[in-house]
Amino acid sequence: MAYKILLVDDDEILLGVYSTFLINEGLEVATAVNGEIALDLLRKEKFDLLITDVKMPGMSGIQLIKQVRQIQPQLPSVIVSGLASVSEAAEAVNLRVFHFLRKPIPDLNELKRVALEAIYFFSPEGKIPPAPASDAASIPEAVKRTLIDTYLKPRFGIFVTGMAHNVNSPLGGVMGYAQLTAMKNPGLTGLDTIADQAAKASAMLALMADKGHQENNRKISTVNLKTLIEREAEVLNFNLFYKHNVDKKYELENVPSFNAVPAHFAQIFNQLLQNALDAVYNTKEKKILIKLYRKDDYIYWIFKDSGFGIAPEDLNKIFDPGFSSKPLPDQIEDPEMPCGYGMGLYIVKEILKFYSGDIDVQSKLGKGATVTITLPIV
Repeated sequence: MAYKILLVDDDEILLGVYSTFLINEGLEVATAVNGEIALDLLRKEKFDLLITDVKMPGMSGIQLIKQVRQIQPQLPSVIVSGLASVSEAAEAVNLRVFHFLRKPIPDLNELKRVALEAIYFFSPEGKIPPAPASDAASIPEAVKRTLIDTYLKPRFGIFVTGMAHNVNSPLGGVMGYAQLTAMKNPGLTGLDTIADQAAKASAMLALMADKGHQENNRKISTVNLKTLIEREAEVLNFNLFYKHNVDKKYELENVPSFNAVPAHFAQIFNQLLQNALDAVYNTKEKKILIKLYRKDDYIYWIFKDSGFGIAPEDLNKIFDPGFSSKPLPDQIEDPEMPCGYGMGLYIVKEILKFYSGDIDVQSKLGKGATVTITLPIV
């Protein structure tokens, strides 16, 4: 008996291409151009797999999968989408989506391969799969990689890198003309101040451009962790709360460089620093300490804050995907208020696995929290 797949996409041309291919490969396929039609089909018959787009008019793919859980809770799912947002990726992990396939799919054999893997991942016999487990270990590696990649999407990126370059050109003109004017008018005051301020603005833009370039770089290269932290700390001066309200202290020693994706460690820094900022947001004493040192064959990277701390019953949940004591971003009115998807520490832990690293969190209510990262020196 052929496996039965429900394929959902509002693009009828792609729907026809994908369904025709899968049918030709011996699979049974039903199609729907929106979530409502898909739900009607699911109420009438059983399927072995749901493959859906994310961005669709009306009901999104994520909303569809949530409703499918009420109708056929054991049904595995695959997302085919040109773009996944951080919130969508986070929700997909919580819903145990098996895989993200990026549109356009260059090789349709990949669609068949992923479809069969999804079915067999949950049921080796190819029967209706059992209900997915709720622990983080049950999340397929393909989804983990997609989630990490989504979280690593540059916060500055190509746009800001280009903007910094374009704005830097007129600033160079300002500095140049200020110097020329000073040469022609030796007694004219204030021109040196103009040149100096323009030079400072140019340096800030250069910093943004460098960070944008680094965040776009997914290649493995030599990482000097002390230099990376210092650069990230300098960028944080654009965060006025951090710049003006937080008593920050850096104790950074030189540690051996290592091969890694720089964006991975920039993401770790920013995630853990943001957690610390959230922790001290409403406290009277706002202190953050970041330490870096080597001991024996390990690098130790520590974040310590003076925040409210973590409740004992929550300490064993903080690495679970989707767990958060903070409201979701769409639940707050003040954009400065702490919020999140409950994915940050989970992502950090998954990234560290690439480098045989580990993370430990110690905390007491009212006493702040200490996060310790250990990385082996190889």
